[in-house]
Amino acid sequence: MSNPNTPQPKTFGEYVEITLFQDKANGRKLGKGKLGPRIDQLRMAWETIDAAERVHALDSAASEPKGDPEAIYQAYPRHIGRRAAIIKITKMLESVNYSYLLERTKRFASCVAQWPESERKYVPHPATWFNQGRYEDNPKEWELKIVKEDEPEAPRTYNKF
Repeated sequence: MSNPNTPQPKTFGEYVEITLFQDKANGRKLGKGKLGPRIDQLRMAWETIDAAERVHALDSAASEPKGDPEAIYQAYPRHIGRRAAIIKITKMLESVNYSYLLERTKRFASCVAQWPESERKYVPHPATWFNQGRYEDNPKEWELKIVKEDEPEAPRTYNKF
């Protein structure tokens, strides 16, 4: 966080409290029934980013210039729905640090670059990816797990009641 006197969160509760305070300071309003989904989103972020990234993610968006949404869009591996994507990226920059968002987008793009060409059609549209906060996902989820054809899949089983 930008204020060196502010303690870094050590628990999920502190993380939520600080993030919601920053959301309010940045003008992000949570309407009726929106707090639960926002806390679920924060829980996923808390569980998937390591301590160093937490500090970086919690830096106030106001402490850094808003940045260029176009640069983030260009870093994304799929260029479709540009107008909607720029709107969503701009909205994300109200509550997320620019350099953090750009770094996560580049990391996702580098993972997608490892995918076979036939699998790249499954890359979500950029507006969807940013709107759903997928930049907060665990980067291991972005790695494509390929099953070799000579390796048989595990048999599917189910429990009988």
